[in-house]
Amino acid sequence: MAAFTLPDLLAFVWFIGVWIAYSLLIEKTPKGRSGLNALMNSYRDEWMERLLARDMRMVDAQVTGALQNKALNE
Repeated sequence: MAAFTLPDLLAFVWFIGVWIAYSLLIEKTPKGRSGLNALMNSYRDEWMERLLARDMRMVDAQVTGALQNKALNE
């Protein structure tokens, strides 16, 4: 495998820096806390609270398993 050139290294450093900045923006700012990820987390929390109150949980177990498998494959 050939060694990275200076432009390759600069592009990689730029990518990592932007990735970290984006993560901090999403996780630590009010704008990020009101975004799509935060909304989906609140929906999941509400769904899981309702799940505990129901007797038939087969469909919920299948959905939870699918979500876990999707998270592991990403």
